[in-house]
Amino acid sequence: TKLNGKKGEVAIAGMKSKRSKSIVIPKKVKKEGFAFTITSIQKNAFKGCSRVKVFTIKATDIKRIDAKVMNGLKKRIQVKIPRTKATKYGNMLRKLGYRKIKW
Repeated sequence: TKLNGKKGEVAIAGMKSKRSKSIVIPKKVKKEGFAFTITSIQKNAFKGCSRVKVFTIKATDIKRIDAKVMNGLKKRIQVKIPRTKATKYGNMLRKLGYRKIKW
């Protein structure tokens, strides 16, 4: 979403494989010598990922999780978030209907 020199920001828009049983949002993404921090997760990013049982967020710079981001995921999946962002991310995810959150 933004690029400044060798650093930038990106948004998660989807997954390569819809057959995965777990989703991990890393702290940073590196591509061709550029380092990107993840700042948002866009709606329908995980659409069709009905096999997912564990959703882990390692990123600490997420500012926004869109309302329909979890379309396709079951409500009873286990969500893991960083302890330092427990309040912020927990509130975002609770608004989306997820209650089983660990840090």
